[in-house]
Amino acid sequence: MIINSIKNKNIFIAIFSSLILLFITIDSAFAVPPMPFIYSGTVEVAGEAIVNSVMEIDTEVDEFGSPVNPTTYGELICVTYCLHAQVGNWVTASVPIKNGIFTALSVGPPDSTYNNLPIYFYIYDVPADQTEVFKAAFLPSVTFDYKLTFPKLPDPTPTPIPTMTPTPVIAQPSVYSGSLIISGASEPPANAVLVAKIGPYTSPPALIDSDSYKNLILNPSDIIFEGMKIEFYLNGYKSLTTDVFKNGSFNLAFPLLFTAIPEATATPVPATAIPVVIPTVTPTPVPPIIKTIIVTPTPLPPTSTPIPTNTPTPTPTITPIPPTPIVLVVTATPESNNPTPVPLDSGGCFSTNGDLSITTGAVNLFFLISPILFIICYRIYRKK
Repeated sequence: MIINSIKNKNIFIAIFSSLILLFITIDSAFAVPPMPFIYSGTVEVAGEAIVNSVMEIDTEVDEFGSPVNPTTYGELICVTYCLHAQVGNWVTASVPIKNGIFTALSVGPPDSTYNNLPIYFYIYDVPADQTEVFKAAFLPSVTFDYKLTFPKLPDPTPTPIPTMTPTPVIAQPSVYSGSLIISGASEPPANAVLVAKIGPYTSPPALIDSDSYKNLILNPSDIIFEGMKIEFYLNGYKSLTTDVFKNGSFNLAFPLLFTAIPEATATPVPATAIPVVIPTVTPTPVPPIIKTIIVTPTPLPPTSTPIPTNTPTPTPTITPIPPTPIVLVVTATPESNNPTPVPLDSGGCFSTNGDLSITTGAVNLFFLISPILFIICYRIYRKK
């Protein structure tokens, strides 16, 4: 009995020890993170209790257009005078300060390795005068009316405000039309040119029709010309009438007054010399004289043809021939007038010989019609 009791006791101790080791292993593998410390209270900076954070909507994106902080993108976040805490190398999220009061600063490291480490409170990189020690616990710790004091903080870096470049205001064109009044003349000189000037700007010429002008357009394209004096010039002579440039104005009955303007001096045109045309004498062609030469053939003695001897052919030497300029001489060829043929005496029956006797002509005629007579006589004979 005693031996069995000792064996059962040893078995129980072994089982109990195994269970303890098992729980320790499970606790290490599946450790629950410690509960956070939550602080709320007031903040004083250099003895001043009124401290306010600067809040902005998180719109920060990377070069690909993705949010840098997806959890806060599009939300109101604290950017200046923000309060945060740090335990070891772990940093909490920032909370804003409004009128010297902060709420729900949660200090909850991820595991128990941060147990017994100090808690530091910061605004920027300036630590508060107060510190705490983090204690891992199974229940959260909430502290109200926690007072934090800071020395003087650095001035926040002002957010650069982009300088807006003012868009230049473009002046609208002004239009002038009206009559031209010239002292001592009913209308301006021929081909007169009318322009307007505003400081360094000169307008295009206007259209002049008899004693009036139209479509004088002033378009300096800059509002700085607004209110400047307009002067009008006709052939370089300034008008007694002036005006002030008004942006986009239409002046369709604006008379211009000028003193006497001299007529433009006509430039003398030198007389054009008329060339004297010398008639070309065409030489009368002289018909060529045709001479009839009767050549009497003379019998030639037979000529013996010598047998050629083989002679060595010399090798020609190529000598460069200098280029010779070719001169073309164009000679006028007179038109040839064909001489009128002299009619010759014709013989009988279209003969080209001379005059024939009547007897010879009758004999020739008989021989011409004898075949016809033969045919007629033959047909009469057959009918009989």
